[in-house]
Amino acid sequence: MVTPESRDPVFIYLRDILLEGPPDTPVALLLCAEGVHNYRRLWQYITKPGFEKRKFLLMNKEWRPDKNGTETNPFEIPQDKWEEFWALPLFINDCQNWWGPVHEVGVFDITTKTRRDFEYFIALNSRRRP
Repeated sequence: MVTPESRDPVFIYLRDILLEGPPDTPVALLLCAEGVHNYRRLWQYITKPGFEKRKFLLMNKEWRPDKNGTETNPFEIPQDKWEEFWALPLFINDCQNWWGPVHEVGVFDITTKTRRDFEYFIALNSRRRP
């Protein structure tokens, strides 16, 4: 079966490798619930004004009890994952800036970067966040 995300290898790479969100993880469930199935929608979701407010609402919403009677949040995403969401566009922009202007050298292939590169970028830039 062809799914929308199966046609977008960059989105799959960003979700599965950089955000560590393969299917059936809280990150993947959140993106699916928010209708994010491709790179363009992921970029819009993260950079659209109100991301912090949506994060707060998701994390503080009262959830219906499950079969055992306990309330569970299917989007129980740790704070460091939210930081990674915030850092992803910055990381992509930084890579393109080091690569060069799009009109001269083309678009940087983000799939050449590893999870370790992304974590290093976050560590270096964690103090810059407003």
